[in-house]
Amino acid sequence: MGDKKTNVPRIPLVINKGENLNLTFTLSEGKEIRGKIVAGDPIPLTGAIAVMQIRPDADSPDVLLELSTANGRIVIDEPNGAINLVVDYPTMEAITYVGTAYYGLETTIGSIRKRRFEGPIYFTEDPVR
Repeated sequence: MGDKKTNVPRIPLVINKGENLNLTFTLSEGKEIRGKIVAGDPIPLTGAIAVMQIRPDADSPDVLLELSTANGRIVIDEPNGAINLVVDYPTMEAITYVGTAYYGLETTIGSIRKRRFEGPIYFTEDPVR
């Protein structure tokens, strides 16, 4: 997954372990304007469920943190195509991993499962303790 070529957008993330995580991605149809691809209309996510897993590396069986609509760490704004990642401070503080890991986020709508994005995720140490 991590080093293999895919058509899934790779979005690197930096996560500060000493803070709440509140990050929003908006999925939209790309459109071309004057030779450049820009965001278009949002992709509706009606009825979607989502799961994001963070692992030490793409091929690791170990999950450092799982975010999902089931555990409340992913909140979907269905008509606006927004995926909100929400993790509280105690959970973020409990992460002992420091350095670069790998994540992937998938949605399922009905029987259609799709990986929306993936990439390296860097956990920074909290300098204020």
